[in-house]
Amino acid sequence: MEIRDILNTKNIALKVGDNLISIGAYDTIAQAVTTLAENRIGMAIVRDDGGSMLGVLSERDVVNAVGNGGAEALDKNVREFMAKDVQTCKPTDHPFDVMKTMSAGGFRHMPVVDKSELQAVISTRDILRYITEHASPQVQAVFWTKISWL
Repeated sequence: MEIRDILNTKNIALKVGDNLISIGAYDTIAQAVTTLAENRIGMAIVRDDGGSMLGVLSERDVVNAVGNGGAEALDKNVREFMAKDVQTCKPTDHPFDVMKTMSAGGFRHMPVVDKSELQAVISTRDILRYITEHASPQVQAVFWTKISWL
């Protein structure tokens, strides 16, 4: 089982490739919140004008921005609050390893990169949904046993 297997399932609503939902580094936090809300997502890729990934902005980043800076934070640029050192995974990575990395880092979304090109975003929910809907009972048992130790 690999991350690519999850990305290839049709019942998981992932935005892939050029369809990835992204925001600009100079967008305001208010604009970013609107993008997150309209698309019902918890994290967006932050891109430069050329389309390269600069970082990510999560719901938690927004809450911290407003919690620490008040309502004025909504008028500030995303680049001030985005995570810049983004951990990524590859399509060939095992879902358990990705979940372990997410758990250790305290985040729920991870960009999937193949040959330096951003492919998709995977979430813990995507992985768990795939395991529960597509894995054999034996694979599920092993996965849940490993996850319980995270």
